[in-house]
Amino acid sequence: MKEFLKELLFEIKRITSHPFTYPLPSKLIDQTKQIEKIFNITPHTLSHDDLEQLASKVEFLWRTKKHKFIEKLSVREKRNLPWLFYDYLKIIDRFDMLKSVLNFYQGKSSYVVRLIYVYLLNYDTSNGNEILRQFIIDNLKENTSYYCIRWKKKINFLFTKSAILNTTKWILSQKNKDPNVCLEELGLSGLLSDSAFVKEIIMLCLRITQKDISFLPKLLELLKSPNDPSKCRFGDGILPEVATYLLPELEQQELFKAKEMLCVFLKKYLGDPRLPGGATRWRKVSKEAIKVFMKWLVKQDIEFFFDIVDRTSEDPKWHYRRKFWEGYLPHIEQTWVVLGPKARDLAKNSEYSYGYLKGGNSGQSVFLIKMGGYVFVEFSNSGACRVFKETDFPFKFGERLYRTSDIYSSVPIHKQNHIFPEKYSWQNKFSRWIWMNLNIYSNNYYLF
Repeated sequence: MKEFLKELLFEIKRITSHPFTYPLPSKLIDQTKQIEKIFNITPHTLSHDDLEQLASKVEFLWRTKKHKFIEKLSVREKRNLPWLFYDYLKIIDRFDMLKSVLNFYQGKSSYVVRLIYVYLLNYDTSNGNEILRQFIIDNLKENTSYYCIRWKKKINFLFTKSAILNTTKWILSQKNKDPNVCLEELGLSGLLSDSAFVKEIIMLCLRITQKDISFLPKLLELLKSPNDPSKCRFGDGILPEVATYLLPELEQQELFKAKEMLCVFLKKYLGDPRLPGGATRWRKVSKEAIKVFMKWLVKQDIEFFFDIVDRTSEDPKWHYRRKFWEGYLPHIEQTWVVLGPKARDLAKNSEYSYGYLKGGNSGQSVFLIKMGGYVFVEFSNSGACRVFKETDFPFKFGERLYRTSDIYSSVPIHKQNHIFPEKYSWQNKFSRWIWMNLNIYSNNYYLF
């Protein structure tokens, strides 16, 4: 370590020995790159073409020279052999070749560092990976090189058989620390922040969260990309499992904040399953989980629609309709909010998904409700509720644009005007119709 510090001090003095009058950004950048070039031990990969060429050469030499093949490689080629472990040649599964490479790398710290990166990037539970893991531990224990010293301190978290469990438990136990900061402290940053090792940590965290939902905030932070929080780590490869594991589990618990947190997260990173793009990403999610999420979206849509329309509606008794539909929440399968110009102005900064209504009164909006094989088209203001059989409904849920003229020109099988709501006149008639045709009953609207 002392030698490393002396060398570092020497290089800093050498690079900065000729001061300049004004520190131009370009000059500072050049100096930084020089220091990083000398002391940054993160290995750089070759291009695809170079690795293909190296793989072909190694394959030929292995067939002709067997265990002596490595003697025919240049220093640069020997250093880049780790990048052939999991791709191209898959040395990790070819035990004779793996043994030859590891024998050559024995005690060479700069080579060991490359193996560490390859091991963490491609972590799995194969036999070859276990051989590589043990090799790394043996070399780190005996190595005092500054190249390996930072990894040596983290053996229990990264290289033991219980490394995934140890790291996950440690991260979850850090109550006031961002889990991504924890990963950085372990050296799992940059190239390694999206490694297979980190993915295994997240998957174990997911299983633990399924049993104890209090860890949900930690899990969601781990899923966010540290380089770009607007993106998710591992994208569609891991989010369907998050939805499948956690949605049914949370549905059984009265944890409203956790439900809202997960709902917002999934809508942002996995998308809205009612929209074309979101529907594609939700294909790998279990049917049970999708059903739960749709139920959550229905509740959100009712709250969103009635809150927005309440501020634009010309109907002073609008709140009776909200109470009526809230009574049917357990039975509603899908909803879609379609807002007119005034309502869109109020909702433009919200994160909710909705369609656009064109034509008619600028203060008018529409709420689409699918339930029991029927579609209910609830207009705001003084508009009536129109009912269609689902098979005959001329529009799709999740569309971007709807026209009032198209809706009015479609013939419903039932039309309910909202007369004398304070006497529960229309509510009684409508609930009776729903019960007779859908076999669904609710009397919650009396509780206003």
